[in-house]
Amino acid sequence: MNLKECMNVLQKDIHSVVVSMIDEKGHPVSAYLDVMHADETGIYFLTSNNGRSLYHHLNDSDYISICGKTDGDDFHTKMINIKGRVRNIGKERIDALINENPYMKNLYPDHNLERRKIIDVFHVYEGSGTYQEFSIDRPVCETISFTPSKQS
Repeated sequence: MNLKECMNVLQKDIHSVVVSMIDEKGHPVSAYLDVMHADETGIYFLTSNNGRSLYHHLNDSDYISICGKTDGDDFHTKMINIKGRVRNIGKERIDALINENPYMKNLYPDHNLERRKIIDVFHVYEGSGTYQEFSIDRPVCETISFTPSKQS
């Protein structure tokens, strides 16, 4: 499976992932986030700066880990684990990411763009990990990676 296919599984089939980082005391913290977009250039999340510690943990992190799996029985599960570098890219791509995920328009509707001002986009721009697929026929475990030099 190539990187594009793995990123499609991450965004479309898994979508909600656990993101882990280190807090200001050096302790691990995790949260669920939805993958708004994933391709060869990286992985994109949205979160709001409304006093939530998640925003501050992400904003203060250089590295995070991401893990997720598809729903399904034990013999037809796809899992992705990635550790990578993350950065806050601000308001860049917010409208495109919300348009790509129409359910987000319930929280941040087009007629009330003021609500989108508290959102920032976080981009995992470099990373590596594994794609695993468990099946009765043939289990799969492949290494995946993406770097800024591969961005288009």
